[in-house]
Amino acid sequence: MADHMKLYTIFIFTITACVFSLPVSASGDPIRGPFFSSINGPGVVMAGVPTEFTCSDKCTPKCVYHWNESGKRVEGGVMTVTASGRNESLQLECTAVNPDTNKSWTTTKTVKINNPVRVKPATSSDPQEGQSFTMTCQGSGPIVATTWLKDGQPLDTDARIQLSENNGMLSFRSLLPSDGGYFECKVVDGAITVISRGYLLSLGTIAVSILGPDTVKAGVEHIFTCQANCTLPCSTFWTFNQGFSGGSISSTRDVIRWIPATPGRVQSFQCNAQNLPAQRMAQASKRVTVYATIAPTNRKGATPAIKRMCDRMKSFAETRAGRTFEIFYPISYTSEKRGSMIYYIKVHVAAKSEDYVHLRLSKPSGKLQFDNVLLGQTFDDPITPFKK
Repeated sequence: MADHMKLYTIFIFTITACVFSLPVSASGDPIRGPFFSSINGPGVVMAGVPTEFTCSDKCTPKCVYHWNESGKRVEGGVMTVTASGRNESLQLECTAVNPDTNKSWTTTKTVKINNPVRVKPATSSDPQEGQSFTMTCQGSGPIVATTWLKDGQPLDTDARIQLSENNGMLSFRSLLPSDGGYFECKVVDGAITVISRGYLLSLGTIAVSILGPDTVKAGVEHIFTCQANCTLPCSTFWTFNQGFSGGSISSTRDVIRWIPATPGRVQSFQCNAQNLPAQRMAQASKRVTVYATIAPTNRKGATPAIKRMCDRMKSFAETRAGRTFEIFYPISYTSEKRGSMIYYIKVHVAAKSEDYVHLRLSKPSGKLQFDNVLLGQTFDDPITPFKK
């Protein structure tokens, strides 16, 4: 009987080992991966200079690789890249495939391109129809061959469009609307070919202005608009070169909504409109002064606790008023105790006008509740007790 049990145990162990054993490769090693794939190579390359990148991973048996760069597929674990220089960066993608399991792992690497060759206007003046205009190919020189491209094609010159002796400068005697386009220069120095960062020649204009008040009241929301007037595509953005003087602010690409907090402060706004390919930018600045308001003597300035109370009661006030309040910013308040604490609060409810309400809240048994709201108030109206 003992012998039978022994044989039975051996039989079960053999079956278990067969069921749970790992698959093995032809060499007898366990099949693994691909795991931890990576692309080895520099993070910055020089335009026109061949640079080698290697794909590696943990993989048994050895994985096979293929690359993808700008839609071009390359087989093998090593890829040599020669960046033309047109773009700021390139995206490399390597996929490792286990030939036994067909499992794969894809990894990517972003590589910056250093390109010293650029097309720049010779002066800071914007191009204008009927006026002369010159561009330079920075980074070219007498010992290299330089050619010009317009919209990716070789540039045709004539008596009106001329090149300097070494082709480092391109000049227009009198600009025409048809001269507009994207200009690049191609520089060849032996085996190295570099295409410059380009310049968009456009006869359009970029202008910008800031709409909004020069003086603002503390505790009141004010709106500033960046108004771009561009005859070529442009984008706008705000900058605060001198910092931010405080208060509550929210901004989009074109609009700033600001509730200043501290009287006497001066806030500088700057709006910018730009077209990067055309290397064109316009700026507008505005200095805004925050002035103090003199509240009647029965008022106290709204505290953070008062603001939290108003935030909780806003929906009740809107229901009683039968309207939606664009903003709900408490300015000042008074209080009295009649068994329970009662608060009378002046609240600003319109962003673009001097529209206020007076809010009555109370705390019977210590629990905050909405009592009433008076509409049509002004900033200077005194806060006086009123009924529920």
